[in-house]
Amino acid sequence: MSIYLFIALLTGSLGVLEIFTNFRKLFNQFHWWVFTSLICFLFIFVGFRECGFDYNNYEAYFTTLHSPFWKENATVVGVEKGYAYVNYIAGSYQGLLFGIAVISIVLQLCFIYRYSPLPCFTIFLILGVYLYPFFMGQYRQGLAISFVLWALLNRDNKVVFFSLVGLASLFHISSLLALGVLMVPSQILKIRYYLLFLSIALLMNLFLGSIFKSYISSFPAFVSQKLGFYAETENFSYGLNMAMLLRLISFGILFYFKNKISNYKYTNYFINLYFISLFIYLGFGFLPQLGGRGSIYFYYFEFILISMLLTRLYGLKKIFFFSLFAGIACMRQFSFFKEWAEDYIPYKNFLLNLF
Repeated sequence: MSIYLFIALLTGSLGVLEIFTNFRKLFNQFHWWVFTSLICFLFIFVGFRECGFDYNNYEAYFTTLHSPFWKENATVVGVEKGYAYVNYIAGSYQGLLFGIAVISIVLQLCFIYRYSPLPCFTIFLILGVYLYPFFMGQYRQGLAISFVLWALLNRDNKVVFFSLVGLASLFHISSLLALGVLMVPSQILKIRYYLLFLSIALLMNLFLGSIFKSYISSFPAFVSQKLGFYAETENFSYGLNMAMLLRLISFGILFYFKNKISNYKYTNYFINLYFISLFIYLGFGFLPQLGGRGSIYFYYFEFILISMLLTRLYGLKKIFFFSLFAGIACMRQFSFFKEWAEDYIPYKNFLLNLF
């Protein structure tokens, strides 16, 4: 457990320096080296792990997919063809994990460094939401998220956008939900429209479930297979739970302070993308795998927007909202390890076996 506490303290402390000392602006080159060193550390931490959610399952998948019959076996295992193929060409399971970790960490952390004014603090915020669950767990979707993030910022370049979304879908089919971003406005709407869409999402959650499940068989074979499995194994739904409540609170705060962060280039677009995560999470909550995993591509922007906000607040407001969001981040990490402790604790790393 100590390694996880170290990462939280390291990223949290660097985040405090960024927020309260203008660490990034005053020591720009030094900050870049610190961030690069953090990336290298995460390469080792994530890429050579021998623990994490679904670690053993994916190891079993590798045994099946590392075969000339990888394409046929992909259907049996129930994974996308792109992921099956990289298992086939990978020299070892550990090599596969490291390769995916490198791509995911580089793409996501470079995205954070470019668009978040507080990149180290943003990493602290995503520890319990993205780094542990997706970099060290459901890493197929973690890789898909990496491609989708850059696609969302290149939607005006249709070749790049569709190429990145298509690439992401080879590893997790849920990434095709990112195509919906083509209908997302770049400007902030009036609050009544957001409330209207949330009302529609709530009605979908309450009444659309049985109708949707009855049409699952009409989807393409691979999609219907996945959705059918989830529908049969999940007998609960997302609604106005604690996770949704926290998202609503965050959205309300960010919307209220939207004018303070409007000077950032993509503020309005990011707020709308974040709202999409609320809509999907609530609207498709009758099928938690779809609501949870579908919303995760857009949920990322909460943490970048929070970083933007903290750079525009001063005095007691800055201290209050820093404490609020840092406290929520700590709670999410605590909740994550409370639920998945046996998969992550003790932390195991392949390199430690060499000594």
